[in-house]
Amino acid sequence: MFDQFCFRDSTRAKHAGAPFAEERSHYLEHCAAQGDAYWTLSRKAYDLLWFSRQFNGSTDLNLSIDQVQALVLDGTNREDTMGPRLTRSSKRTRLVGHACAWLRYLGSFRESIELIPYSSRLDEYCNWALRERGLTVASVDRFGRSITAFLRWFAELGRPLD
Repeated sequence: MFDQFCFRDSTRAKHAGAPFAEERSHYLEHCAAQGDAYWTLSRKAYDLLWFSRQFNGSTDLNLSIDQVQALVLDGTNREDTMGPRLTRSSKRTRLVGHACAWLRYLGSFRESIELIPYSSRLDEYCNWALRERGLTVASVDRFGRSITAFLRWFAELGRPLD
């Protein structure tokens, strides 16, 4: 999979020689099949390369959101691994999101159970967007996250959704 966005042999070797190369490659293939664009795949690949190097030889990928955020926020190895400069919160958020999605794909992410208000209506919308509108799974997931944030806010108002 790395050869699809790595044009230099040295870059391909860097990705293939890093920890969890096979797992990262399978995940990127999955993302490509879901409709991710070239630049999105490339960004995910570099973020996951940086993230996988933070494990320092550990083979345990069973992490919670708090552990993922701690790995991202701990800046001790950032310069050594040639990782992204995480001075902006949007970059940290993107890196945490990519890492969590990868771990979720592997079945290694320890999810905290959170109730989403009006979740049945959200499910109806997501199914409609996939079937009727023909949106990709990646697009529906992105819209679903935005709608979830709205539903949490709206539920605090104590008003009916209808």
